[in-house]
Amino acid sequence: MDTAFFENLYKGLKVPLIVCSADSDYPVIYINHLAAAFLFPTDPAADKSGLPLADILRMPEETAVTNLIHRLLTEKHIADVPAALLIPQSGKKFITLTGNMISLNDNDCFVVYLNNAERRSDHLLSVLQTVSDNLDSQILVNTLDTYEILFVNEYLRRSLPFNPFVDPDKLIGRKCFEVMSPGRTTPCPDCPLPKFRDQNGCYIPDSKSREFYSEATGQWFVVRDNIVEWTDGQLVHLESALEITFQKKNEESLRQLASTDEMTGAFCRKWGYRLMKNMLGEKRSNIHRCMVFLDLDGLKMVNDKLGHLAGDEMIIALISIIKANLRKDDFIIRWGGDEFILLLNTGLDGSEIVMKKILSSVDAFNQASQYPYRLSFSYGVVAFDPVFEAELNELISRADLLMYKNKMNKQASQNIG
Repeated sequence: MDTAFFENLYKGLKVPLIVCSADSDYPVIYINHLAAAFLFPTDPAADKSGLPLADILRMPEETAVTNLIHRLLTEKHIADVPAALLIPQSGKKFITLTGNMISLNDNDCFVVYLNNAERRSDHLLSVLQTVSDNLDSQILVNTLDTYEILFVNEYLRRSLPFNPFVDPDKLIGRKCFEVMSPGRTTPCPDCPLPKFRDQNGCYIPDSKSREFYSEATGQWFVVRDNIVEWTDGQLVHLESALEITFQKKNEESLRQLASTDEMTGAFCRKWGYRLMKNMLGEKRSNIHRCMVFLDLDGLKMVNDKLGHLAGDEMIIALISIIKANLRKDDFIIRWGGDEFILLLNTGLDGSEIVMKKILSSVDAFNQASQYPYRLSFSYGVVAFDPVFEAELNELISRADLLMYKNKMNKQASQNIG
């Protein structure tokens, strides 16, 4: 079978192709002018007949060619093989290989078609650019080892924090950390890429989501990181970021509404119970807290004689005094109508100091107040210590009992309702 036979057989086929024998080394029988021009642009007319397929495709015979032929025998079709592994001299990003086995004069032959996929790659990137530019998400693609940017969408360009050293229209090839974090010269400390490595340090195609706060812009994002195969066959990091700042603010507002007693600004009972439950679960011996169960004295009498508005004013006045004497890591919970729980970030001795300050402030209020009532409260204190492994309800009951004893002792010496 000479060249004319194959020229006639594949007449009109405008695809680079190679025909090789199934003999050892897979010697080339025929290579058309399109394949010759693609593979050997400096000498396309040279006779390549008889050369091993490995020499034609610049592939290590023991690995790539054997695997190629094996896949042709089993799959009859191969697609999207990176050119970097096949034809580095071609200067192309990647090619597509397809193939089939034919029988000519009772001899098995392999036909391999080579498609320059540059055009398809450009088309895919164009489609990706068009689609991503119409999304309200920031999209960035960068290499795994050098952090060089391969792709960005228009939304990201417009959202970048000001950086006099970075032109938003010239981002391709820049380091992603230089662009996204102005002033950085090394990868970000919270870079997600190490999480995609296996025990051998190899990257694994996967997808992970996270929330991220940008100190540079004051925005919240939900970020999705993906390790995917890029158009040239290499694994890359594709990151999409959707801004959720508005949602975060709404969540905080809803959390505030759900957790806070409207009248006093203290935590509500349900939220406070959850907070105490979580704190009690912190099994750390270096944490010392106290629970104070507090009950306002004389509220019923004020409500009956002066009305509930006056009773509410009485509650608000006491809680304002208490808040003024608490530290930022102390908490106050409205447990019932006139019952409150204080969580003090200190031991028993420290809690007594705090309570004396509150009592002193209450005395000062009563001396200066023109209200027709006097503020007073009874309280009980217990150690809120996780190492004791006490149940929360048990601790509350202990503090409540101590508060009741305090109230009874005061009533025995004073006429307090």
